[in-house]
Amino acid sequence: MKKFANEWLIKNCVQDRNFENLNFTKVNVITSVIKIVFLKIINFLPRKKSEDLIKKKLN
Repeated sequence: MKKFANEWLIKNCVQDRNFENLNFTKVNVITSVIKIVFLKIINFLPRKKSEDLIKKKLN
């Protein structure tokens, strides 16, 4: 994903150094945020289900 984004930027962005660097950092931040949110959702879902199962077994 990150590699693809970087390649896309190289192909499609103006070859101005500052502009390029700005876009690299922007994409890195965005992909990092997406990964963190995605991982939190993935971690949260199974935990919620297992908590519900434990509650059912206890009752």
